[in-house]
Amino acid sequence: MFKNEQQCSFFIPFSMFGYMMTNDKITCEDSLSYFEHQIKNSRSLNESGNRERKMFFNKMHEQIEQLKHHLS
Repeated sequence: MFKNEQQCSFFIPFSMFGYMMTNDKITCEDSLSYFEHQIKNSRSLNESGNRERKMFFNKMHEQIEQLKHHLS
């Protein structure tokens, strides 16, 4: 997502080597709103306690293992 006073662009990964880009105002506004909502409702790992960090990383490791199992 790129935004300044003159324009807004949103880049979407398309393949390993490329992106699709759009300058559509509605798409950019929706994407910006989504990102702002995610940031507002998220919590920094730096400011979290050990318990929250451990829960987060355990969940990430579990998802990785499930994906490995699915791919094999």
